[in-house]
Amino acid sequence: MIALRLISIALAFTFFACSTEKKASDKEKSLLHLQMGTSYLMKGSYPQALRELLDAERLDPNNPTIQNNLGLAYLVRGKIDEAEVRFTKALSLDSKYTDARNNLGRLYIDVGFLDKAIIELEKAASDLTYEEPEKSWANLGQAYFLSAQYEKAKIAFHNSLKGRKENCFTMNYYGKTLFELKQYKTASQSLDQAIRLCQKTPLDEPHFYSGLSFYKLGDLEQARARFKELLVLHPKSKYVQKANEMLEIMK
Repeated sequence: MIALRLISIALAFTFFACSTEKKASDKEKSLLHLQMGTSYLMKGSYPQALRELLDAERLDPNNPTIQNNLGLAYLVRGKIDEAEVRFTKALSLDSKYTDARNNLGRLYIDVGFLDKAIIELEKAASDLTYEEPEKSWANLGQAYFLSAQYEKAKIAFHNSLKGRKENCFTMNYYGKTLFELKQYKTASQSLDQAIRLCQKTPLDEPHFYSGLSFYKLGDLEQARARFKELLVLHPKSKYVQKANEMLEIMK
């Protein structure tokens, strides 16, 4: 009887050891798929990225990084519901995973759920351990801006620019926020900075809002210059008609 028990214990231990070794092996394989999937994602090879990340998930379904990156892979393919599920699962596995919270907030901005976005992004911005707080503040600023909460947006964009002064999009939004607050002088300065920062980016808004800011200040020469630059540099811009209208007004 004792011998049988010893054999049973030995078999159970062997099974446990094999099971543990298999789990460890699965996690190692999963990490390889995660690395490959993330690499494909960064290169813009989205089908390959999704395939590798799904393989990683199959081997390690409770890895929050895999869930977050799967969310990104689905998001860039326009699968909003799937992306939301993955970001939410990543946060359920690790409530302090601020990158995932940022991504969830970004998703909510894109689909117009601004109240939800603000809730998530305020939490992200409050994480003092996060190494890239400028991302949280920039996203939060945009959510506030689109909600017409311009004073809050101004503070958020200002905080973002403390850590990332040379960011084209944040500077543009900061300038637009100042314009909405009727702070036309600082708006024109920020928007002109955005024009400089966005030279390699087909962004038309800094020229248009800079022109409007100078017009509000009564500096018609600078206003004309910005509107004309818009027409030359961005001939297909949605602001072309308005820029032409402003140039007619200033004749």
